[in-house]
Amino acid sequence: MSDPSALDRVGDCPECKGILTPETIRPVPFNCPYCAKYIKPIRRPRYLWLRILVCGGVAVVTARMRGFDWSFLIFVVSFYALPVFILGT
Repeated sequence: MSDPSALDRVGDCPECKGILTPETIRPVPFNCPYCAKYIKPIRRPRYLWLRILVCGGVAVVTARMRGFDWSFLIFVVSFYALPVFILGT
């Protein structure tokens, strides 16, 4: 690999201190390209709250567009949006 510049640097590997660039990191767990250590990215609380709101919002809007009643939306959110949120982690 070529030596990445300081502008491309996102972080360091906690094990070997190898340089991690935007091309080497992923939003899901990945392996360090230098030492193959398993690295799991940290999610901020703001990201988790946003994901909850987006999953619930998409479920409610989709259900309303398909003609579901407002009183029935609690079942839509609990049976569809929550499993999508949990499986996405």
